Amino acid sequence: MGAVVDADDRPIDGVSGSVRFQASCDCLSPVITVDENGLFSAMVHRARPGGGGRDTTTATVALFASDTKYPRHVSGGMYFDTARVALTFVPIGAAPVPVTTKLRIPLPPGGS
Repeated sequence: MGAVVDADDRPIDGVSGSVRFQASCDCLSPVITVDENGLFSAMVHRARPGGGGRDTTTATVALFASDTKYPRHVSGGMYFDTARVALTFVPIGAAPVPVTTKLRIPLPPGGS
């Protein structure tokens, strides 16, 4: 779960993205949509449990200012931000271990 804000720390909407994993993680990558308050959440599932010990991985949350109301970067791409997060998987039925993050998309002045 988390929040996405602009350079002035104001929540922004019209943002979407995903959770990305290393190739070694047999994980399902959920699509993320951000609500009108700049908040999002995603549940990550691992297709096969990891080896013995703690079942953890590192993931990257990538969010893009994808709505048509946002300008494009001079390169033609969308403005975006990413955050690396450590995830701990739990057995099905167990309470999930929440991870909170905040991403900042540096929109140009007048871009939000």
